[in-house]
Amino acid sequence: MVVNKVSLPIKFQMALPPSQIRGNNRSHHFIYNKHFQNYKNNAIGNVLEAINLKGYEFPYKKVLIVYTFMNNRLIDIDNFIYGMKAVQDALSDVKIILDDDALTISPIGKFVKCPVKDRKVLIEIWNIDNYAKVSIMGDSELLLVL
Repeated sequence: MVVNKVSLPIKFQMALPPSQIRGNNRSHHFIYNKHFQNYKNNAIGNVLEAINLKGYEFPYKKVLIVYTFMNNRLIDIDNFIYGMKAVQDALSDVKIILDDDALTISPIGKFVKCPVKDRKVLIEIWNIDNYAKVSIMGDSELLLVL
């Protein structure tokens, strides 16, 4: 079965990006690269598991990626978004998207406060190739208009 061009999102979750690859980190490039590569490899495994036997048609030319960061304390969301570069590189490496440039990816970061045991990032990848307009509503839900 092939999911049609206007399809449901790919959804998966990961641990929050390690502090060594987030924005405003002060990691030495060796440490940064080690943690970046580990997080990227985890992302590859998670996304391949999420699409396994689902019939998606790849590569997507344009995507909306919604990151919902769940943490027990308030965060600077831009620092966490910076840490998601590894995920975007992973999507490009496994040919889910054509490239990880600004014309291909529109990222959105959301935040949910949660108990320590529930810390994670929820990731939704929406194929928006065929949408004329993509908007964020006041309650942070998506509006996709054909």
